[in-house]
Amino acid sequence: MPLATVLSYNLHAGVGMDGRLDLERQLGVLRAVNADLVVLQEVDVGTTRSGEVDQCTYFAEGLEMQALFARAVSLQGGEYGVALLSRWPVLEKVVLPLPAEAGHEDRVFGALRVAAPGSGELWLGGTHLARHSKALRAAQAEVVEAFFRNAGCVVLAGDFNAGPDACELAGLRARWQRAPLGATWPADVPEKAIDHIYFQPAGRLALCESSVVEEGMASDHRPVRAVFGMMSKDIASPGW
Repeated sequence: MPLATVLSYNLHAGVGMDGRLDLERQLGVLRAVNADLVVLQEVDVGTTRSGEVDQCTYFAEGLEMQALFARAVSLQGGEYGVALLSRWPVLEKVVLPLPAEAGHEDRVFGALRVAAPGSGELWLGGTHLARHSKALRAAQAEVVEAFFRNAGCVVLAGDFNAGPDACELAGLRARWQRAPLGATWPADVPEKAIDHIYFQPAGRLALCESSVVEEGMASDHRPVRAVFGMMSKDIASPGW
């Protein structure tokens, strides 16, 4: 049964707990995990604050992976959002804006349909939900969940800004399984478990292991990882 390692990491635009912008340090974290599929949040592309570096391309090239950048907002002459990376061939890319409200930062959802060696196709989804509004997070999570409702084999990861038992994630809990993970924020002394990896269906994806990566300096979040065993089956179309 082929294995797939999935990593989710909020990069804090490359800035660590020590206040240093150090993409090479974060690239080292990613290389050490050696994931097949990666979801990154708080990714800068061409912003002044990050030295106008295309962080999505930087990590994709450093890991020799294909990439999708999903822009959430324009910022300081560039863009800011979510990136998805795949070691496997990418068959389809999707970017969708999520429900928004005045006074709250716009959020976005990205998805890749990939060819998983020896086990058919798989969807990878990534997002970063609203920080200050439970109602907005609930609406955003509903859009993401609805997109994948008939999609077959899916892994969904990101910074959900809510704990695993939060009421706004009830729809995900009802229809998805979640990899067991601990606290991830703040990275130096984690107190909140807000970074998650969900998956469906259980019949095709068997969770082998999951963990919070013990890295407390490179970003303000710790990365999370999950390893899945995959059984071959044709994929269904998503429920747009």
